Amino acid sequence: LIPTNTVHTAEKLLLSSGFEKEVVPNVLNEWKWRYHHKVYFHPQKNIQIEIHWRLQPRPSSEPPFKKLWERKRLSTITSYPVYFLGKEDLFLYLVSHGARHGWFRLRWLLDIDQMLRKGINVEKTNLLMKKYQSLHIGGQALFLSTQLLKTPVNEKIKIGNSSKEMAQMALFFIKDMLPLHVIMSTNFYRRYHLSLNASTLQKIYPIILLLYPNSADVETLKLPKSLQLLYFPLRPFLWAWRKTRKIV
Repeated sequence: LIPTNTVHTAEKLLLSSGFEKEVVPNVLNEWKWRYHHKVYFHPQKNIQIEIHWRLQPRPSSEPPFKKLWERKRLSTITSYPVYFLGKEDLFLYLVSHGARHGWFRLRWLLDIDQMLRKGINVEKTNLLMKKYQSLHIGGQALFLSTQLLKTPVNEKIKIGNSSKEMAQMALFFIKDMLPLHVIMSTNFYRRYHLSLNASTLQKIYPIILLLYPNSADVETLKLPKSLQLLYFPLRPFLWAWRKTRKIV
């Protein structure tokens, strides 16, 4: 996880070390809006590295890098410094990541179970989740963990009905054990994903993304870089053209 303004520097270092970058479409810097990490692979060492500039995809609300760095912890496993997230930040990340993927891997819930059993500061965690509009998905994680893993949870924690409903929806992905790409292609997942959105911005962001140009627009009509802003007004027509061609 690195600050956004250091992504290009990190990329140069990785490429010079023999890593190869995964090809990702990029029109009008769309990578900043559609993605939250880049993938690099070293063919000789068989190592994959993800460089993140956000913990989660937009428009999820999350602490800025500076705050995460201030609250970081230091690993004692190695002789050289390796930093990782503070306890509350890690919990926020884990519940957001697990919820986004429908908890289809039970080991993600085991992380939640272990953090709660080891006595994470519930009050601090609740304040952080409230600040970043994640109480509902935190409640979902807690409900699933208590029901499936018998995790002991502080009685002061109240789990809302919306969290329980989202937990019931996630059971579909947990039970079926479908691959991620199959899960994300289903209409049920799209409805589930919409239920995770709490703020107005989160609810309208998918619509904003629909209006933002992407690589398909470039393949449909190639414009020079100086004219690429025209993809914004042209996008509805290019989308309609692609649909028409598919029908024909």
